[in-house]
Amino acid sequence: MNRCIKKAKLLLAKWYLQNTPTSKMLKQSERAAKALFFNDYGQTDTLKGSFSNQKTSNKASVFTDDFIGDVIQKNKANIASVMISSGSTGAYSLGLITHNELKKAPLATDFFLNLVLGAQPNNTFIINALSMGVRVFSHFATSDTGPRTDLVIALLKTVSPYYDKTVVVADVLFIKLLAEESVLAGVNWSKLKCWFVSGGDWMPETLRTYVHELTNKSPFEADKGFWLGEYGVSEIGYPLFFETEELVKIRANLKFKSSPEKDTHPKHTTPFVFHYLPASYFVETQPYGKGFSELVFSTLNQRRLIKLQRYASGDWGELLGNEFSDKVTLQLPLVRFWGRLNNFVQVGNRTVHVSDIKELLFEDHGLASLVTGYFSLYVKNEHVQLDVQLKNGAASNTFEARLFNEQIGLLYKGLVKVEFLPFYEMNKFLSLDFERKFNPLKF
Repeated sequence: MNRCIKKAKLLLAKWYLQNTPTSKMLKQSERAAKALFFNDYGQTDTLKGSFSNQKTSNKASVFTDDFIGDVIQKNKANIASVMISSGSTGAYSLGLITHNELKKAPLATDFFLNLVLGAQPNNTFIINALSMGVRVFSHFATSDTGPRTDLVIALLKTVSPYYDKTVVVADVLFIKLLAEESVLAGVNWSKLKCWFVSGGDWMPETLRTYVHELTNKSPFEADKGFWLGEYGVSEIGYPLFFETEELVKIRANLKFKSSPEKDTHPKHTTPFVFHYLPASYFVETQPYGKGFSELVFSTLNQRRLIKLQRYASGDWGELLGNEFSDKVTLQLPLVRFWGRLNNFVQVGNRTVHVSDIKELLFEDHGLASLVTGYFSLYVKNEHVQLDVQLKNGAASNTFEARLFNEQIGLLYKGLVKVEFLPFYEMNKFLSLDFERKFNPLKF
């Protein structure tokens, strides 16, 4: 009986997402965020009608030692799991999961997989290849391999053929390595229905195209599988934003137009177009710098141990109106997502974005097959130096490398100098094993 009730609730939720107008969802979300804010801080004359004039919070202002200690001391009996952020910004934040939330977590994952991929019990196999300690909560059959390509390849050969769908959850560059090594190992991708899911790090569209080519996958033949991205924040939850088959197709067809007068903006980056669930949190943006906008979140669940209101994420996004509404099935709001703010280096008033380099690095599939994907980007003698790590045994003086140098020269007009370095000369990358988020600005 309980299973039937749960299934009925999931079907009702799915119907709601497909049939409720986006405008209604957004109004409900905003009302809930204001109500929670007023409940916590008291409704004064300055707060009536909106809380948008109130100061935003952020990781540094919220997650102080005193705050964390106070929350844990008061709620130790109710804490079932602790999530910690990657620390890539130099600071750490926490997500505290209660026993009740932990019980519901598998149902939320399964609902997401059903909504996006059509996954069903007994026909879906999940391979969790994320770093140690990162869990995938699900009632579906799951193997926690960690970031080991040999184990994942063995499972793709021996277990996946007996399931209708396989979902590999992994780091962006791990998926690249897995695709390359699996082809050499003889994995018959044409007979496997497999989806890749990644988040945490920026996934350039050119890399997705490269992996799709190697594994014979495409969103235009979605029943065979494809690679989809999602976005989450440790202190709030996963996924906050997510792609569907339709949104992957939209991004694949986007052509980024660089504005000459906006030299601080990316020149070659393809942004994500994501859905999000407004019933879970309220999303707004605030101006950031010159022409940027920062995503700001307010949680709506009053039972959360850490309630976050007007929490600035440090990520760049824009809330979309009806721009793609005729191309999507789910009546859910959309956001254009650009990744981390301040993820660039600057010389004078000229800027080089990490996302541009990533997009260019995998554009030529011949070059993509020669590099690991790791690189350093830093200022050196009034120019920007780009050091790219080659795979073990790959040569630096190739046609693909020379072509990349020409592309960079044309795009940045001499600002960026490129050097392809042999695998073992990039000592700072040799210890990277997908256990830590890769940040090219900190190497």
